[in-house]
Amino acid sequence: MFMVVSITQLELWALVAFFAIQSAGHWLWGFSVQYGHGSALESELLALKVGLQIAWERQVRVLLCEIDSLEALFLLKLSTSLLFCHHKSIVMDIRELLYRPWEVRLFTC
Repeated sequence: MFMVVSITQLELWALVAFFAIQSAGHWLWGFSVQYGHGSALESELLALKVGLQIAWERQVRVLLCEIDSLEALFLLKLSTSLLFCHHKSIVMDIRELLYRPWEVRLFTC
């Protein structure tokens, strides 16, 4: 399964669209949500967290996630110290989801 996170950052809010596609190209499910004040990075992380939670609940166990934020990818995969990170709790929640017994690959386009 392939999931895409799309962020549209406007002046006062961010619109997040998230959708899942089977390997055969069929659209399976998706959601969109409007977050209030916040950065594009925060919106991207929140959308990824919710998308991973939904995929887990739907018993998806192999997942490719395309995200368009190198900063988010760095925080999730490479950053060892989150001491001064404003999004520490979201990043820790996502890491906890990623450590579950499934195969999730995060990449950027």
